[in-house]
Amino acid sequence: PNPASQVIQVSGGVDFNVEEQQVIALVGPTGVGKTTTVAKLAAVFSVLNYKTVGLISIDAYRIAAYDQLKTYAEIIGLPVELALSPQGARDAIDKFADQDIIIVDSVGRSPNHQIHMAELHGYMQVIRPTEVHLTVSASVKFEDLVRIVDRYKTLDVSRIIFTKLDETVALDTVVNGAYYTKYPISYLGVGQTVPDDLEVADIEKMSNFLLAKQDLDKVLERLNEPI
Repeated sequence: PNPASQVIQVSGGVDFNVEEQQVIALVGPTGVGKTTTVAKLAAVFSVLNYKTVGLISIDAYRIAAYDQLKTYAEIIGLPVELALSPQGARDAIDKFADQDIIIVDSVGRSPNHQIHMAELHGYMQVIRPTEVHLTVSASVKFEDLVRIVDRYKTLDVSRIIFTKLDETVALDTVVNGAYYTKYPISYLGVGQTVPDDLEVADIEKMSNFLLAKQDLDKVLERLNEPI
């Protein structure tokens, strides 16, 4: 078996054979590139896989994030809604009832901010996403990743997306994070270009990344070490 499979689970991308509408929510701390990742996913889903896609931004604190998402949506030719409250999010979901896939770009703030996390819970209760992808930077310290995962696990996270792999030399956080959290990796962000710099995670790609950065042997040696 591929040695990377000893430490990493991958889920691959979103299943396009599902008949029911899929609601994909991206959650995670600020500055990890959630909005850009949403745009990449939207382009992959709509342009490359011929799915109808609706976008919802629930980032009421950073209107710039909505403006950025709106710009991407206009370029790709997709509808986008800004939800300033849980009810607004529910209205947007209802408005997109005929879309194959809805992607939700959530507010990005510190996971240590309890009020923010409570608000995010409120949104998720009405959005009822079919998948929640925790989105984190590959350059984050492992100790910080553990804290982030602990804060967001109550949102029923199903998968993890690692962004900014192009900005880090070592991939310890990616490997250790995937191993200890047990969240399967769905996508990898490897640059800023929409949609080219988004890779569907698979074991072969992960091995190539790790071997290129000479991390695989080092990680395998530490497999049984405590956190």
